[in-house]
Amino acid sequence: MKKHLLLSLLLLAGLRPAIAQEPLETAIKKKDWTTLATLFSDQTHQQLIVYFKDCLGVGFSLLRQDDLMYFARFKEFAEIGEITFERDGDTYRQLSLKRNLKPLYFVDHFSRTVMTERTVSMGDAVIHFKNGVMYRGMPMGNVFVFCGDWEFSIRPESEEERLTLLSQVRSDTFVKEAQAGVFVFSQPEFMDDLPPPTAVRELADGEAKLLYDIFQQKWGMHIPFFNELWYFPFALDFNTAVFYRKPGKSFYRYVFSSGISPDTSLVMLPENKFYLNYNAVKGLKFTSQGVDELENLQLNIFYNPQVEFLSATAVLNFKEPSSVKTVSLDSSLVVKGYGKSQQHELQLFNRADTYFLLGQGLNKFSFYYAGSVKPGGDAADMIRINTDDSDDRKREHYFILNRDQDFYPNPGPHFFKNRVKITLPAPLQCLVTGELRSQQTLGERNEFVFESPGSKGVSLVCGNFTQLLTIPSRVPIRVFGLAKLKLSNYFDVADIQGCFDFLLDKFGPLEVKQLNMLLRRREEYGGLSNQGFVIFNLLDKSGFINDEMSITRRMRKESPVVFDDVNRDNLVHELSHQWWGGIISWKGYQDQWLTEGLAEFSTLFYLEHHVAENQYRKAIASANKWVFRCNDAGPIAYGRRIANLSNDMLTYQSIVYDKSALVFLMLKEILGEEEMLKRLRELLNDYKYQSLVSTRFIQNICQGDVILHKFFNGWVFSRLLPEVSYRVVIAGPNAEIVFSQSNTDFVFPVRVRITTAVGETVRTLVVEDKEQKFKLTEKSPIRSIEVDAGVSPIKLND
Repeated sequence: MKKHLLLSLLLLAGLRPAIAQEPLETAIKKKDWTTLATLFSDQTHQQLIVYFKDCLGVGFSLLRQDDLMYFARFKEFAEIGEITFERDGDTYRQLSLKRNLKPLYFVDHFSRTVMTERTVSMGDAVIHFKNGVMYRGMPMGNVFVFCGDWEFSIRPESEEERLTLLSQVRSDTFVKEAQAGVFVFSQPEFMDDLPPPTAVRELADGEAKLLYDIFQQKWGMHIPFFNELWYFPFALDFNTAVFYRKPGKSFYRYVFSSGISPDTSLVMLPENKFYLNYNAVKGLKFTSQGVDELENLQLNIFYNPQVEFLSATAVLNFKEPSSVKTVSLDSSLVVKGYGKSQQHELQLFNRADTYFLLGQGLNKFSFYYAGSVKPGGDAADMIRINTDDSDDRKREHYFILNRDQDFYPNPGPHFFKNRVKITLPAPLQCLVTGELRSQQTLGERNEFVFESPGSKGVSLVCGNFTQLLTIPSRVPIRVFGLAKLKLSNYFDVADIQGCFDFLLDKFGPLEVKQLNMLLRRREEYGGLSNQGFVIFNLLDKSGFINDEMSITRRMRKESPVVFDDVNRDNLVHELSHQWWGGIISWKGYQDQWLTEGLAEFSTLFYLEHHVAENQYRKAIASANKWVFRCNDAGPIAYGRRIANLSNDMLTYQSIVYDKSALVFLMLKEILGEEEMLKRLRELLNDYKYQSLVSTRFIQNICQGDVILHKFFNGWVFSRLLPEVSYRVVIAGPNAEIVFSQSNTDFVFPVRVRITTAVGETVRTLVVEDKEQKFKLTEKSPIRSIEVDAGVSPIKLND
């Protein structure tokens, strides 16, 4: 994919005519080897003769004064490379030819074959060609276009994916009949015994042409010298099928490639709705090398948010050298210049917001860029519930640039060290990811320097706020907001300090020496957390309802993530992201439950320690209610895909926030509080400033415990909720409790309250098998036993 994009960027970078090298180009194009020899003072031109003698066509673009990029078209393939040389008066010498991109393929005609009753398998999918004509793109050979009656069907081996299909198409098998389709087959032997084909130049079917255009836009690169498309070779095990849902509108793209993870996907575009996304083939999968992972970013910015102008220089140091580096930069920002490494010349190309830098052993380069950049809106997860239609004029306007906006050359969601110097028009203030190192006023501008030992991207916020106070927590909290903001209307200072000190005590120290917190009055519930600073919404209730209890009740009813005190619960969640997101984070969408689940767990964990038992139980009951209501949407490991399929953020929050939080509460019941916290702190220390996949996290938490692995496999990777029955038999001081799961074989804790003549005791029992018996003994006769699901989202029946 990277090479595919690279070629597109090369071609769209604005190919410049190589006027200064016209004699050399002309001799190569005409294969005038006699003239070519006269242009050189040495014999290095011989390699041009050897290379271009079988070439059917060539185009050139001037990279530098002594560097030509060539586009060479051969009979069966194509290549792109460089010709470098020295000048000796009117002659050339010391020529070097490098084949940078090879091989490339193309389709210049089709072989046409009538086909009936052929079946091809692609992973779990079956493609049945009933009756029609198959066009094979030549000389490429593995691209096919079918016109006629055919059927695509897939019944996933994965039980979870079958459940997803049931909810989306009311069947555990996806079936679609079509009249045209475009395919890439890794093993096209299914055509070997067909009659000899005939050659044609174009496709005859209109619907097939539209699908082929879609295929070309996705994988083909237009070569202006030849007015044709070139393709990078597809992986040996790559297969795809593209077909319509509604011709001219939505279409499906199915991909099966056994060596990557996930290896099977079915998505409807342009809606980007993922019907399927899983591994049909088990075992070791390809993991791309981290050649684009950043080691360090130095960013120097001037930003005037009031006129939406930004200019900056950025110096990027990567962890590993490579010949190609890829970064994203917002398309409204234009690169004005870029630096060269000390060892090699560099070349920069772009297409839209993606930039590619070419060079040998490349691990460092710099950008200078400028342009218009709009401040971002609040992120989707930030606005958790809107209590009323708000008047935008009442809002406090701050300007946010987050890492997803690519306001700096962004290599992707990796952790890296960074130093950011930002200059703003006075009197604007600024908070940036990391820790403030210096601050000064220079005439009519304010300058700030922030540094971070490791953050997952860089974000910033600026505006007319001021520092209100510093809270003397173990890590001091600098609180910012408008000067007229009365913090006492929302929080006692001791409450903020208590929340943060609680998290510091449970999860361990932070590497930053202070935390910056910007408070905003809002009519929405939420916040945004970056390493070293938090933007936190204070729920402004004065503008719409005076009855605070009515607001709380309404929000509890309408939001999965509101439990008790709205502002306090939200504060704990956002502060906890300094650890879960700020120190370790998720790798892919399947792993998002790690940070959001642990942040929501932190909120419930705090409530357990700081509110009355009945309030805590109400919070657990609320989380359970939302889980039971939305659980059919998918397992926790679906992450953002839940919102993708359901188009509902509340459903996403119910599973990825609430259910994940309950999983961690169950884990605490199983391991005990101290042991669980010990393992979490070890994880934070061992994987500091890394993004984790779920399996790595689970492996480290389980520490080889088979039962814990079973626990996570059930609760994270399945959408089932246990339906549990139990029976209790009491005989004097002895009792027997038998638990039976009708639909699962999960691990979960339950709480048992035992009443005797002496008093009451509460025990936690851990159910580990589909049917399990517990024997209990007390010192005096047992009067009664009550079984409670506690924090476990199970359906419990006696």
